[in-house]
Amino acid sequence: AYKRSKKLVLSGPSLIESARKLNLKNTICIPGPWLTYSPKIEKAVSSNFTIFHPTRHDWKNKGNEKFLHSFTKICKEVDNIRLIIIKHGKDVNKSLKILEQPQCNNKIEINEHTLEQKSLISYYNKADIVVNAFSKTDSLGLIGLETLSLGKPLLSHIKPELYKDLYDEIPPIINCESEEEIYQELKKLIFNRERCKNIGKKSEKVKNFS
Repeated sequence: AYKRSKKLVLSGPSLIESARKLNLKNTICIPGPWLTYSPKIEKAVSSNFTIFHPTRHDWKNKGNEKFLHSFTKICKEVDNIRLIIIKHGKDVNKSLKILEQPQCNNKIEINEHTLEQKSLISYYNKADIVVNAFSKTDSLGLIGLETLSLGKPLLSHIKPELYKDLYDEIPPIINCESEEEIYQELKKLIFNRERCKNIGKKSEKVKNFS
């Protein structure tokens, strides 16, 4: 059906990648606004360095385990750190198993249910950084857009060339993919909060994209 169509209208970078894999030539991409509203921005006030990982636990498509293994390593080096996760996704029990290590005690907050939009925004604001996905996603997704609009540093994986083609700019995220890259970037942010703030300021420019 795709190949019989005169034109396929694509609305974002991840769909461009899918069309290339299917060798579809009859495509046109009309990128939509990166965000259609402006959530209220509030500063994180906790003395702990707070990481929010709202992504569903689907290791194959999201790569959560890469981040979680990195987090357990960081916990051996840092005491004033806190991770907030949401208990949803087919691999959530495997994810929780990774976090069952002594150095992670009293550093994890688990939300038992998916959060409504208002609650999500509240958690974004509490966080120093937001961690998204590191596998096959390759695009920001809604979590990424909301994170940037709130002026928060985003640790995730994208394919920069897809965004460069559409927007003439690359989203101001901390782009990493492997477990070691995630670990190193986390350390840089935790031990240099000023750098964290500066990245957050750059993130707010996402509101100007259309």
